[in-house]
Amino acid sequence: MLAIASKIMRPLRRNLRKDERGVALVVTAFVLIGIVLAALALARVTYIPAKAKNLEVEHYRAVMNQLMEVKSLIDVLLSSKASSVTFYWPIKLGYAQNLLLGMDIVQASLGYDDKGLTYVISYGYIINESGTWIFNRVYDSPRISGGILYRGLYQYYGTIEVYYSGGVLYLNHDNRYYTVLAIPIRFDASVVQEGTRVIGLYAQMPIISPGSGMHTSVSGMGSATLRITCREVQPPYSPPKVGEPSVVIIKIEAKESSYLKYAKALISELEDILLQMNYTKVSVNTSNLDAAINTFGYSIGAGDFEKYTVVYNETSQEYYIIIGGIDYLRFQYGDFSVNVQIAPSTT
Repeated sequence: MLAIASKIMRPLRRNLRKDERGVALVVTAFVLIGIVLAALALARVTYIPAKAKNLEVEHYRAVMNQLMEVKSLIDVLLSSKASSVTFYWPIKLGYAQNLLLGMDIVQASLGYDDKGLTYVISYGYIINESGTWIFNRVYDSPRISGGILYRGLYQYYGTIEVYYSGGVLYLNHDNRYYTVLAIPIRFDASVVQEGTRVIGLYAQMPIISPGSGMHTSVSGMGSATLRITCREVQPPYSPPKVGEPSVVIIKIEAKESSYLKYAKALISELEDILLQMNYTKVSVNTSNLDAAINTFGYSIGAGDFEKYTVVYNETSQEYYIIIGGIDYLRFQYGDFSVNVQIAPSTT
């Protein structure tokens, strides 16, 4: 019986070995599966990240533009001296986008911020008393505080913050790159008949406070609505002209150390403007404001007033920029309140 079975099975094995069509189909199937898997892997490492990055850039640029529009509206209310006015403005929050073989998820928050920067602008002149230059204040602005902070956690771009404070709009990319998008300080320079430049500084800055009756911060997906109420706007104030050398000191204080880079970004922006106006920077090598004023006074005491210097006090977390040759100051501020709520979905 075994011999008979062996004779029957041998031809069958030989026939299977000769069936090349079956082998070809199996190989083709494996090749196709490999191609599909390679295409899917390529999509995951190229198409999906590229698509997600484009979505994230479009999203945070939209948020940036929306907050720029909020700043512009506040500027208009300040310029028009409008009080008891409320406006509502949409701001994008996070999203969850379904992509091929994956999701792009952005988590975001928006709201009133009281942990950031404060600003004070002082105007006066420096005099030499017994060999020491000191600053005589003629005017100190109100302390400008409060702000609006958007924080988005992006899957590919990391943390993006858009921060509005004191009329300044900042962009922070992943806590490494800080950019000033708009500032509320303007320098006006004109030349009189004798050829001397007359330089003025005009600042328009809002105080931001938390509103009542609604939330002051939200987080989530979709869209939020900012409610901005202009409580009061003060008319522009110009302190009386002072003797030479006249000086403006801008103080920027960070309540928390994480906001110091915002302050530094604003100082850098002001430095760029002054250098474009052909100002000269004075090196003072001190963190003490009085000592810096003394060194600065000896530098401009000879009559070259168009100079500036920067002081940073690490202990008090304060930046100062001292600007000479400012002939007049115009300062205006207003009091604004902020509320925010999640916008109802329309889907």
